[in-house]
Amino acid sequence: MPAEPGSVEGPPTEATVTGLLRRLLTATPPASTDETVFLERQFDLGLAWVQFPVGSGGLGASRSLQAVVRRVLTQAGAPTQDEYLRNALGVGMIAPALVEHGHREQWNRWLRPLFTGAEIWCQLFSEPGAGSDIAALTTRAVREGGEWVVNGQKIWTTAAHRARRGLLLARTDPQAPRHRGLTAFVVDMGAPGVEVRPLRQIDGSAHLNEVFFTDLRVPDADRIGGEGEGWQVALTILMNERVSIGGGVADEGGGAIAEAIELWHRTAVRDDVMRDRLVRLWIQAESARLLNLRAAHNYDTNVPGPEGSIAKLVYAQLKQQVYELCLDLKGPRGMLFGSYNMHHPEDHVPDDFEIQRRYLFARGDSIGGGSSEVMRNILGERVLGLPKEPRPAG
Repeated sequence: MPAEPGSVEGPPTEATVTGLLRRLLTATPPASTDETVFLERQFDLGLAWVQFPVGSGGLGASRSLQAVVRRVLTQAGAPTQDEYLRNALGVGMIAPALVEHGHREQWNRWLRPLFTGAEIWCQLFSEPGAGSDIAALTTRAVREGGEWVVNGQKIWTTAAHRARRGLLLARTDPQAPRHRGLTAFVVDMGAPGVEVRPLRQIDGSAHLNEVFFTDLRVPDADRIGGEGEGWQVALTILMNERVSIGGGVADEGGGAIAEAIELWHRTAVRDDVMRDRLVRLWIQAESARLLNLRAAHNYDTNVPGPEGSIAKLVYAQLKQQVYELCLDLKGPRGMLFGSYNMHHPEDHVPDDFEIQRRYLFARGDSIGGGSSEVMRNILGERVLGLPKEPRPAG
């Protein structure tokens, strides 16, 4: 469906966005409108990603105006693209890559159902021998006429068990240098030749998966960017991923530290040492929150900076330390746990062991989206200008 705001004359302003929001909320009141219908209308009005092109969920406006959309819709109680509840990878990471590296016919096919959650997306990058070093991947895509035949394996794939589509990075030229022989594709996760197997994690949940490709046929029309340009697509996604993993901008004292403060007020296991740990972590959490405010501002105003990578590194360590304190505040009860039986996160029913579960889950925060070691190398070499670590040729 073509977007209605195409008739707006001149560059969209805050007044333009506010007027469209008023139309959206008047025509589709959040309290009485189906979520999917509301999100479809939001997309058609160009309020999905205001910086995207007109007709593709956007207005061709400044990214900074998206903050206006978020604020108004949140205050109105409208459905939002909460990164943990809907289609985080698709909305926050893959959609920007599709717009930057794809073309309009692809936008028309994929962006609307992606935004509304009708089609969940996953990211098919990591492999058993290529985790943080994605350029080492070995999954092959070989061209046969108007199609590509894909064989290989991916691992640590979030939401693959419920995804309709995935953005795949595969090697199309094994003779080229590592970064130049990669190409990006969109794959149908329900197609013959795709097998998804759950990976049971330390707390029993299975939101990560292995994905195996056996003679999967992908139309060339579903290639994103040119042949050999997959690394550029990957960089776009990874930078958005690290901003996302860094976390949204919480209120002062919100997030994980809020749980520690709540435990402090209702536990008998506390002393001056515990108080000192809590206060130190609160200070670190507030510093990280302010860093995230800066990163969000830079992101909204299209000014790239290292804050997203720094926030990702800081929050990984901070969450682990906060939940270690939470376990200590629980005393002997912190050693207890409910069940380690495998389950998908969407099937989980909250119980009395949520702190323990978050403690276990936080261990992966320093691995996913680039390990903390890799993030330190990136910041040291690209931001501070320190000497590069030795790397394999290629």
